[in-house]
Amino acid sequence: MLSLSTNKEDNIEFAAGFYDGEIKTKEDLGNTYKRWLCIAFDLAVIASYDQERFPSIIFHDGTFESQDIRKRELLRETYREFANKGIQIIVTTISSDLFTPEASLYPDKKFFEDDEIVLSLHDDGQDGLLFKMPTW
Repeated sequence: MLSLSTNKEDNIEFAAGFYDGEIKTKEDLGNTYKRWLCIAFDLAVIASYDQERFPSIIFHDGTFESQDIRKRELLRETYREFANKGIQIIVTTISSDLFTPEASLYPDKKFFEDDEIVLSLHDDGQDGLLFKMPTW
């Protein structure tokens, strides 16, 4: 069960509860299911406005963190489907979350295609900085 409410500052509070019939389970105590529900909610909202003038940008930070590779691959394919519909999806992740089990067998196999990566951030020079300004 998904629910939305506003807090005292009028910010949206998102809650997710998992039920097996009438009985609430403990799945909602974990981070993984909540993260997936939040992602699904964002995608559902933007999909429901596909014929409207509505911002078609989604930003997800750390989406692939600590996820099973099969789930990461499924989500990547879902993101690609939405991108093919004209929705711009911005995702941040760290390189270790993009490891595939086949990487040792197929070193050329990449999680994302080169044209899907807009920017790779790193601390090894100015070209790895988001805003291209010196650090302080």
